[in-house]
Amino acid sequence: MSLNIQIDVSELAGGAAAFRSYPERLQTHLLEAMTGSMHEVTKEQKDRIPVVTGTLRREWNEKLPPDANSSGLGYTGTIGTNLAYAAAVEFGFQGIETVRAHIRSIAFGRTVTPFTVPAHTRVANQPARHYAADGLNAARDTVEALHRKAITDTFEEMKNAR
Repeated sequence: MSLNIQIDVSELAGGAAAFRSYPERLQTHLLEAMTGSMHEVTKEQKDRIPVVTGTLRREWNEKLPPDANSSGLGYTGTIGTNLAYAAAVEFGFQGIETVRAHIRSIAFGRTVTPFTVPAHTRVANQPARHYAADGLNAARDTVEALHRKAITDTFEEMKNAR
């Protein structure tokens, strides 16, 4: 499961032509904004992840821009995890799941002589806990402000360079 955050200013009316002479400045500011945005979204998501063992929280990561599939003057960054159960926690899951055979050395909170638990199925009823979507929504204002500032700073530099 991954989330993408993308800003692409190449389609703004007249924006691409205006920025052609200053692409490095704009790209520098957008890259800073995207990096800050990704850190903010990741922080908000990790703060909302329900914690049992901490694995889901630790396994969220960022693929920082620039990315080869960016278009125009934009950047694409990815925030996500490859854990199989991340989507089940985010969106919920109801149904039958298979549990692999495993060795258990703790039962009912006590250390016991290790024994093998055979493979079996169980009925799961995991309610949705929208940590990723809620984290993205919580960071939305900060993300927008960072990108507005990047574009404004570029315009200010363009104006002062004349």
